[in-house]
Amino acid sequence: KPTHTDQYLNFGSNHPLDHKLGVVRTLFHRADTLITDSNDKEEEKLHITQALHKCGYPSWAIEKATTPKPPQQGNNRQNLNDKGKNRGLVVLPYRKGLSEGLRRIFGAHGIKTCFKPTRTLRNILVAPKDKTPKESKCGVVYHIQCQGQNIK
Repeated sequence: KPTHTDQYLNFGSNHPLDHKLGVVRTLFHRADTLITDSNDKEEEKLHITQALHKCGYPSWAIEKATTPKPPQQGNNRQNLNDKGKNRGLVVLPYRKGLSEGLRRIFGAHGIKTCFKPTRTLRNILVAPKDKTPKESKCGVVYHIQCQGQNIK
């Protein structure tokens, strides 16, 4: 769209690296699957790269996310269970600088880690609109009179 702002998750933001690389992978995957003409595809990939650089993405991050990984042999979860190395999963709130170290420590012991977003003061305080009470909503049916009975 001509009105698109090309604003994506900023690389300097307080999010896990996996989320940032996921933005890159998703944009390039969309370009590969949705665009059929090879010239248009290359033009779109160049545009994506420029937009990501404007959002602070370094070249190494774009390169890392777009480099295809070699196929894994069999089911990775099954392989870990066979070797006795998969000892569970830990879900942690993401804290920049701390979470990455914890992931490495848990990984050394065969424990997979996932990060969840944390609630910030902005998430808690910012509400663009007040909730509309049910009584004030129009065009919504909350009860129907049926054969003389009030059914809710």
